[in-house]
Amino acid sequence: MKLSFTKEEWSNLDFISVYTDLIPTAENCKKEDEYVIDLSDDDWNEVNGFIAAEANHAETKSAENSFDALYNKIEKALYTDN
Repeated sequence: MKLSFTKEEWSNLDFISVYTDLIPTAENCKKEDEYVIDLSDDDWNEVNGFIAAEANHAETKSAENSFDALYNKIEKALYTDN
């Protein structure tokens, strides 16, 4: 499943890339003003687990909200019929 992300969303994905090699480098996924990543549903579920962990351990409410929004975006894409 291919998903597009804003620069802010990308920075959160890049942050969790230390935990998983599923997130490509910016050079490999930047398309004009967005970042496009194509992963299997299982891989997106794995990435979302790391995002949820970061949200749960965020040091600020702003960071928590940012990770939660990213989690919800991926979750919606995974479980919404297209």
